[in-house]
Amino acid sequence: TMSLVTISNAAFKDADKITADHEEAVEVMSAIGVLVGDEKQNFNAKDNLTRAQAAKIISYLLLGNKTAEALAGSGKFTDVAKTSWFAGFVDYCASTGVVNGVGDGKFDPNGQLTGYQFAKMLLGALGYDATIQGFTGTDWQINVSKIANLVGLFEGLNIKGTDVLNREQAAQMAFNTLKSPLVEYNNKGGNVTINGAVIGISASDYEYVTTTIAKEQTISKQYLSNTNKGIYTVEFAERYYPDLTLTADEDDFGRPARTWAYNKETVGTFVNYDQLVAEYTVKVTGKTMYTDIGYKNIDDYATYAFEDGVTVKNFDADKVLTKNNDKAVLTSGKGVLTQVFVNDTDETITIVVIHTDLARRNTSLLKSTRRRIASRITALLSRMPLTSLTSRKAITCSLTLRTARSWPFPSPRS
Repeated sequence: TMSLVTISNAAFKDADKITADHEEAVEVMSAIGVLVGDEKQNFNAKDNLTRAQAAKIISYLLLGNKTAEALAGSGKFTDVAKTSWFAGFVDYCASTGVVNGVGDGKFDPNGQLTGYQFAKMLLGALGYDATIQGFTGTDWQINVSKIANLVGLFEGLNIKGTDVLNREQAAQMAFNTLKSPLVEYNNKGGNVTINGAVIGISASDYEYVTTTIAKEQTISKQYLSNTNKGIYTVEFAERYYPDLTLTADEDDFGRPARTWAYNKETVGTFVNYDQLVAEYTVKVTGKTMYTDIGYKNIDDYATYAFEDGVTVKNFDADKVLTKNNDKAVLTSGKGVLTQVFVNDTDETITIVVIHTDLARRNTSLLKSTRRRIASRITALLSRMPLTSLTSRKAITCSLTLRTARSWPFPSPRS
């Protein structure tokens, strides 16, 4: 069984077993006190998530760990003893409609969960009504899939919705929930009696929860629409974790990054791989990069270039990124990591070249840091010769190329 002790990712003794793709999720969810380890301070990333553990995650998300830990079981299910560590979480989630039993008055606390099943719980936490949205009945998986993909609950995961979730995958989905907008309903339908006649009232469509207070936009500054600027959507963390902040940043190599902080203490800075459109470990020509980025972006966007964290002065994209340039872009080549990021919001292109032998020369790195560097270099070099990823669709489908954090080399700028 899992302990009720909450520890940070840094304290997990088996942190090296956490897949690099999910480290950002685990670290942030640990920092806000949602993720827990066992009695031996292990996270057990590859263990399957149980229904009881899922109920605890949801309870922690909605209530915070202190309030959630005070929950008491009320015996809603015959297989959930009031004295079990998860009784309060299960009964709370059941009372709010976030979770359901499996029939015959049972909950099956040790049962496994699929991606769709956990997504259904998380969508409930975001405010979606299971009945109105069709999360019950024969088509429930289809309906859950539509909205879960719409709000991005499966971002960073390369799984089927019917696959059984492990703990680090569940962490990723819970992390994605933090960044997702809340919804509400003007009315949820029902029956009213007028002069003895029963009249059914249809439920309204869901609407996004909004605010006009810009300073409360600690996670996203997403407008309700382009015609409603000044009206912002309210993301889950902005309501339930107002002390958690997400700031656009860059890492030591100049790559677009996200910096998370909780209670004004930095959790970590992680490369924003959502903006990655191409990467190479062989020589890449201006012609190839021109095709991969798309000429319209090159013509309209500002372009910045970095080599090992140093700004490349006088980089002329109009001359380098052309359909006829067969010369190498900067010092790209075999064993050199070249990455291209495109920010459509800011209309910028960032080209970063990293000479990976820096990792081999630097002996002062922590073991965990060297592991992350080596893991990514090995994965990239194993696919050589690698030409490119030719579209954003390709990078979205090739989730194995994305990691959720930067390579934390000592700053080359210092």
